[in-house]
Amino acid sequence: MIPPTIEEVRARAKEIGLPELEADRCWYFYDSKGWKVGKTPMTKWRSALSGWMLRWKQNNYEPDHEEGF
Repeated sequence: MIPPTIEEVRARAKEIGLPELEADRCWYFYDSKGWKVGKTPMTKWRSALSGWMLRWKQNNYEPDHEEGF
């Protein structure tokens, strides 16, 4: 895999609804790790970005206060 540029990650993040700040955080995180997951070279950065978005959404979830709970 050829590591993506930060601009490629930002563009893909915009397509999937991930804020640019989070796209940057994802890029810098994986860039600092040499685009590896553990000791294994990353093969699908777009999937890694989608996973980053899912974790971001989970961590920023605010329940709907109209549910009656």
